[in-house]
Amino acid sequence: MRARAASAGAGVLVAFEGATTQTKAFRTEALKAFRRDLKGLGPSYASFEVSIWIEGYRRGRRLDADNVAKACLDALVGLLWRDDRQVTRLLVEKLTGGGERIVLLARPTELAERAAALDEALAAAGMAPPPGVVP
Repeated sequence: MRARAASAGAGVLVAFEGATTQTKAFRTEALKAFRRDLKGLGPSYASFEVSIWIEGYRRGRRLDADNVAKACLDALVGLLWRDDRQVTRLLVEKLTGGGERIVLLARPTELAERAAALDEALAAAGMAPPPGVVP
């Protein structure tokens, strides 16, 4: 596994060549990439939205999206954020094309007050929002 890191607008993009769910492998390579590619960048206290793409996925490959996400997020503690609890929005997708690679894009974000999609889902299920919440 090998990682590359780069600034991407207001965010950071980290690409891991190869696919695994091992936090130690992600951490080792992320540390090298940040030291080489993003010198001077330190961990932030901001909230983040994170997208993770698992490229080159094929059926039969035992690579759980939640395990990949956990390993990636844990690997960036102390490099990009102080604690992975700062991730407030997370999207993980498995893609069939390309070689085996895991790409992570992290961008600072503001915490959402309410989510229209949540309100719509609750309404469609016949459930009400919590008391005191005005949709």
